[in-house]
Amino acid sequence: MIAPSSDPRWERLRKAVALEPVDKVPVCLEGVAWCARVTGMTLEEFLSDATKATKANIDAFRLVGNADCANNPSFASSSLNFLWMTGVKRPGYELGPDEPWQVEESGLMTPEDYDRIIEMGWPAFQAEFLNERIRPGVLDEFLEFLGKGPSVVEQAKAADMPFLSMGIIIQPFEPLCGGRTFTQFILDLYRMPDKVEQAMQVMFPGMNDAAIAGCAALGSPGVWIGGWRSASRMLAQPLWDRFVWPYIKELTLQVDAAGLIPILHFDSDWTRDLPRLLELPAGRCVLSLDSMTDIRKAKEILGDHMCIMGDVPPALLSSGTPDQVREHCTRLIRDIGPTGYILQSGCDIPVDAPLENVKAMADAAEAAAG
Repeated sequence: MIAPSSDPRWERLRKAVALEPVDKVPVCLEGVAWCARVTGMTLEEFLSDATKATKANIDAFRLVGNADCANNPSFASSSLNFLWMTGVKRPGYELGPDEPWQVEESGLMTPEDYDRIIEMGWPAFQAEFLNERIRPGVLDEFLEFLGKGPSVVEQAKAADMPFLSMGIIIQPFEPLCGGRTFTQFILDLYRMPDKVEQAMQVMFPGMNDAAIAGCAALGSPGVWIGGWRSASRMLAQPLWDRFVWPYIKELTLQVDAAGLIPILHFDSDWTRDLPRLLELPAGRCVLSLDSMTDIRKAKEILGDHMCIMGDVPPALLSSGTPDQVREHCTRLIRDIGPTGYILQSGCDIPVDAPLENVKAMADAAEAAAG
């Protein structure tokens, strides 16, 4: 968790998470590709080294000028291979040097792989899968990125850029869904539910232990708990209750027990199951939304229980005017804040968002504080 601090930015963040009154709604920047584009760094260079990605985050943070933190200080495309067990087209390799990376979902995992996971265990299966079916050396690239963690933290601290998280953890649904493709995985849940559940139960114990311990060792305030394909909108209630919620709940408790903030990075629409989040520790979690979940319904249900972060729409940041962005953010601050709220883009700031629009988001929080 965030300790009390003399730095007003850290203190705002701590109070927002703890649902305490703040002097100003804190503003968080999340936008890895945008950070490169707005600072003139090609995406190929951005992905070439974790410290270069951190430099782009720092430079973008300074350009905005009055944000309180960055969500993550660095990024590597190999993390997407690791999370979703699928290919990723990279700038400078499969794409042009400044084209945004693209997740390439091609169904590399087969139904027979559930048995292989059960027999081999998840770490051995994942390492073999990444290097043999996705790309030789991709796991080493990801491990090299993780090894830069201490230098990334020092770089961010030296630049006086607060950040919320140094890692992402996931429940078994996400990599299995990415590896099988969404359509085939949902069919598996109906055709062979017991086999899928058996594989998940083999995967889950210890699946995220190293990431949680690593974030704690690096002094990261929190860790992302990722949710994308496992959103309420994507699944019938019985499937969600069986294959998603038990794992999210247990992950959240693990992160909280490690003294870190569980940052529930929930893309897509989770509105149906917002009441289930009341089962999670009060005043200790952050629900980060991407403009698809009804954020006002989230406030109504969870406002006295959990900090809410988000969710300025990417389309508005990309195509709107600064005045439109400022007006939208002002309404969010009025309706969702000021207590228990962190203003942020809905998921990433889009790569083509004008700097003036991102500044307008941060300026809105300043103006609301009056």
